[in-house]
Amino acid sequence: MKETRKRILERLPSFYKAWTDKSLLSKFVESFAETLSEAEKDLFRILRGHWIDSAKGVDLDKLASVNNIHRQREENDLVFRRRVKRAIQEYKGGGTRAALEFALRGLFGSLAQSIELIEFPPTPISFSIDVTSGDTWRAASLGIEDSYPTITMSVETKGAEVRDPQVTSLSEGVTIGIAGLLSSGQELVLTERTAMLSGTDVKSQVKGDRLPSVLRKGSEWQYREFLHGKLGVFDTGTFDESFFATPLPKVRIRFDWISLKTSTVEVRIPKPILDKTGFRENEIASTLNSIKAAGVELLVKTVSPSETLPMKAPAVFVPESAVQPVKREAPVATEVP
Repeated sequence: MKETRKRILERLPSFYKAWTDKSLLSKFVESFAETLSEAEKDLFRILRGHWIDSAKGVDLDKLASVNNIHRQREENDLVFRRRVKRAIQEYKGGGTRAALEFALRGLFGSLAQSIELIEFPPTPISFSIDVTSGDTWRAASLGIEDSYPTITMSVETKGAEVRDPQVTSLSEGVTIGIAGLLSSGQELVLTERTAMLSGTDVKSQVKGDRLPSVLRKGSEWQYREFLHGKLGVFDTGTFDESFFATPLPKVRIRFDWISLKTSTVEVRIPKPILDKTGFRENEIASTLNSIKAAGVELLVKTVSPSETLPMKAPAVFVPESAVQPVKREAPVATEVP
């Protein structure tokens, strides 16, 4: 009010002596300035009542009613305002990256520029399977491209050992393994560049030109080892001979790779932004899930400001749809040379 009064008095001639508080004109200006200031406040209050980000109480209720949205029992202005903004975004349509970015700007304002939206996020995939020589299985990369896995083999049967263990991608016709023994308690790890047997480099023993890849469309795999002597097979007979079925040792094979996961969007929000705005992860996920396209998985993660890409996330195990059950194949008897 004092600033309004001052601006009015500055426009009056000095000989009116309005600058003295004892002047009748000064008292009139003061009264008029007070009324004018209140009118300005009311006008500004009306303007704020028409903005979703600043409307409160009844004004917010009236704005929401335009879109047929009503306040729930004991719902405060903050929660109600978020729900109204989310509903408006849904009415506009969604499913695209631009729609998700718009929703994030609506929630976080200028802070949204620090939020990272990642399509096809790098995701660790892992699965293991117990097999014997001749067994086959099927696996897919679950990503937008083929992936080279880290293959780990270990003998699960106590006190047993296998000779020349190898895995083959039947879809590619590529085999990888080692020439030598793999005993119970040891672990063979094969990658694109290395071959380690319980910490010892055995690259010189590797059999195969390259590591097979897990195909995006899915690939058929088989495990084999060198079998010596005559081996009896269940439900198979021979004439004028007598020998018994020999149990083959169980070998556990584990595949690990990084997949650019299909139909997935990851929203990475720095923790200081969540602390400042008061949003919760599930609340943000609820907002974005109502906008994303059907069939798309949306992940919301809180990260430290220094993080950029998810390098070490919990391993995702392959669902049954991606890895088919083991097919048992009768082992082939091989004579020792």
